[in-house]
Amino acid sequence: MIIFLRIAVAVYFAAINFYSFLLVKKQRDDEDMNEKQTVKDGKIVLTSLLGGSAGVYISLLVFRYRLDSLLLMVFTPIFLLFNVFVAIYLFVSNFFIPMPAEAAKAIQDFLYIVFK
Repeated sequence: MIIFLRIAVAVYFAAINFYSFLLVKKQRDDEDMNEKQTVKDGKIVLTSLLGGSAGVYISLLVFRYRLDSLLLMVFTPIFLLFNVFVAIYLFVSNFFIPMPAEAAKAIQDFLYIVFK
């Protein structure tokens, strides 16, 4: 059961990043075609917060789109740091990969010093 849960979480992060990448591409394509209905920034920020911040940030840089948007260019890296912190926390709590207790303790001590 634990292996299934680990695989499900990995698939979730891959899927949300892929979805967020396609969301930014769709917004750019809709803007190029001058369509009235386009993807709102709130949806992109929400997918970024839910784990797709890497996909959003990479797509912004790949497409060179919305680089002057303060909302996306400032909050997306902050959400990326949050997502990385959550992934590290899950890794330390032996959620993803089982590891020796000494290594987990060393990582916990390091995170405690860094985020004191």
